[in-house]
Amino acid sequence: MKSNLTFLPKISAQGTFALSFLVLGLVTIFPAPSLGDSKQAAKGAPPNGLYEVNKISGSSYIHIGTLEIKGNTYRGLVAEGSFQPFTLNGAKEMVFSKGLVGMPDGWKLKPAKYVGNDESGHPWIQVYYDSARGAAEVADAIKEK
Repeated sequence: MKSNLTFLPKISAQGTFALSFLVLGLVTIFPAPSLGDSKQAAKGAPPNGLYEVNKISGSSYIHIGTLEIKGNTYRGLVAEGSFQPFTLNGAKEMVFSKGLVGMPDGWKLKPAKYVGNDESGHPWIQVYYDSARGAAEVADAIKEK
């Protein structure tokens, strides 16, 4: 029996190359948040600065807020209030003493990891949490230069 359903248009070899180039170009311009590779070792305390926190949800790239680091203190995801201390656990992961102000309802924060620099040389923190549905997820915090 022949199906009359066609979901994808036929793409020539040049069209496939152009599509790949477009996707690769977007990845270069807008580095995607990680998929939360928990095998990456934490490197201790991150450099001081402002970190933009983003995540991917389905096909959406979502800005969650800004995390500010000064020494062993932090504030965020909104830039208000006083700085709070963070500590490093035995695995060199960051433990936020007062959570993160502005985290979406239902999220349960876990220790974060400063994992070094992203592909563009920007310091990178992985913020781990359980979603409201209970799924283990990660948001990426990339330092502004």
